[in-house]
Amino acid sequence: MVNSNFSPQDKKPGDLILSADWNAAMSEIKRLQQAKVNREGADTLKGSLTIQEALNVTGDVKISGNRLKSADGLGIVETNKKDWLRINPDENYPAIALHKPVAIVSGGLAIGELGQQPQGVLKVTQSTYLATAGGNVGIGTIDAKAKLHIASGDLRLDANREIFFADNGQIRSVDNNHRIIFRRSEDKLELREFGDIIFSPGATAGNETAKVFLKSNGYLGIGTTSPNFHLEVGSRDTQGTWKLGISGKGSTGNFRQWTLRTGDGATNTEINKLRIRDEQANSDRITVDENGNVMFTGTVTATAFSGIGAFVRGMILMWSGMPTEIPQG
Repeated sequence: MVNSNFSPQDKKPGDLILSADWNAAMSEIKRLQQAKVNREGADTLKGSLTIQEALNVTGDVKISGNRLKSADGLGIVETNKKDWLRINPDENYPAIALHKPVAIVSGGLAIGELGQQPQGVLKVTQSTYLATAGGNVGIGTIDAKAKLHIASGDLRLDANREIFFADNGQIRSVDNNHRIIFRRSEDKLELREFGDIIFSPGATAGNETAKVFLKSNGYLGIGTTSPNFHLEVGSRDTQGTWKLGISGKGSTGNFRQWTLRTGDGATNTEINKLRIRDEQANSDRITVDENGNVMFTGTVTATAFSGIGAFVRGMILMWSGMPTEIPQG
């Protein structure tokens, strides 16, 4: 420190210099050569100031301009000294723009553009929004209508992820007329649709196949999109053999499969017939043609037989005993 009795002042030729003053002056010169600047009061510097080590400031740092700049002259930080602070302001869209106040509940935070954002909004990049307002979060919009609102984009999940409902819940489109409802408390899954419900298995090209078509009137078509009955199997437009199968396995493990058929594929010989077919035997057991004629293959056993105006060709065996005791030949 400077000698408390040392008072720097100009000397005239011939003035005496006391040893104490000389020693104090030498000590001050030595201190200024070795120590960092430590002055009271203010200095005005003209030109650039180069600091080779860290700059530690106790108190405020004030600048008369709006920017702190890098060595190449680009702005690093810019402020209007009142409402906002921008980082990397020389780019078209600064890295970070903070507008006073920064708190999300009462001011805007923009990352990617300069504009002031509405209250409670966080905007990320030029064209994509991540906005919070009133407890709602918007992606692609600053007007979030729900806890999570995605606008102008899709929701994508990685493989083996899920959409989880704590209990019950629904997936809905537009209104309550188009919903998939998970009624877990009732152990029910409901498809609630104003119009038709279409099932398209085998859609290898990504297009509708409509293999099963449930119309809004309750008619179900398998192989047809215009069923006229509560259950219609087949098609008026597509050639083929249409089958309705019934299968079963007995207690002994024997398996049997029956089909109710119409059509025969490539030809029209059987197109007007309804057939009940034993698939294991590969044989039609009952055939009904368009004239109402019925043909049976095998033995017909009946407890009663009656007919009005009917006639029989051939021999009729009348037997009142057990079917297993019918005489042969």
